[in-house]
Amino acid sequence: MHGSRTRVSERVVARSFHGLAWLVVMACGQRAHGQAEEHLALVVGEQQVLDARDVASFSESTKGIVEVKVPRTGGSLVITALRHGTTSLLLLGPAQARRAIQIDVFSQSPSAIEQELSGLLPSVSQLRVRRIGSRLFVEGTVTSEGELAHVERLVKLYQGQVVSLVGLNPLAVGRRTNIRLDLTFVALRRSS
Repeated sequence: MHGSRTRVSERVVARSFHGLAWLVVMACGQRAHGQAEEHLALVVGEQQVLDARDVASFSESTKGIVEVKVPRTGGSLVITALRHGTTSLLLLGPAQARRAIQIDVFSQSPSAIEQELSGLLPSVSQLRVRRIGSRLFVEGTVTSEGELAHVERLVKLYQGQVVSLVGLNPLAVGRRTNIRLDLTFVALRRSS
């Protein structure tokens, strides 16, 4: 029994460590190649205007996720989110100046998803939803394989917007409902 408890604890710790390592890699990746990288999160159909006064040309890495238009004035770029996905926009300026922008386009707003998850996650488990940037992370532990499968199905519904860091810990005590029961005993004597 003790060995089983240790293995479950090791899995929970390993999964949490893996999630933390992923966050560190994502944070460090933003400074790659010696250039400052900006991040832009859009919902399908949303538009964003970028200042482009010092931009001579631009290049989009993945076509079809966003549409980039240059207005007649030429001092800005209008970015329209077309479909779910990730792309990057490289803005080239004078004297080889570069500005990289990572653009994530989502099907739904992260705040709307956060509200939905609050109602859909099992209430008996010790789970919480944290928002970091435009991604949502479901963290904590569940006490059964069924609850874990339920969380994984929910995560799949949101196409990469939600990441599960949920572990299985069958020994954890879930939320309990206390019921108060008052009993009164009455003793009666029979007289003959």
